[in-house]
Amino acid sequence: TLSVSWEDPIRSLIRCVQLFNFDVEILQIECLSGPSVLTLYIGKLMVVPLGLLLLSIIHIIAATTVFKGRFKETIYALYGSCGMLVMGFFIAISIAILAPFQCSQHPNGKWTILQY
Repeated sequence: TLSVSWEDPIRSLIRCVQLFNFDVEILQIECLSGPSVLTLYIGKLMVVPLGLLLLSIIHIIAATTVFKGRFKETIYALYGSCGMLVMGFFIAISIAILAPFQCSQHPNGKWTILQY
């Protein structure tokens, strides 16, 4: 394989972009507890639903404190925020869902999964 060692400004940019690709492995969590492959896969898939839950909780708190309980008037802001979150991560979600189905064939004829 071809390996390129990038210098610092580009290396930092690549690491930031990997976070948006749901590459949880760059955080190196397995050094602390050693989660299984299934746990890492489920963790990647749960990022967006947890983000939606967090947005909903923030909206409920803001609607009760700042807007004095006017949920009906502010619900469209929540819809827009949730839609932007899902739209922004759509490709990354699709890649994470399809990752276990990406295989490569070895010279001995056996197939292995690329990422896991």
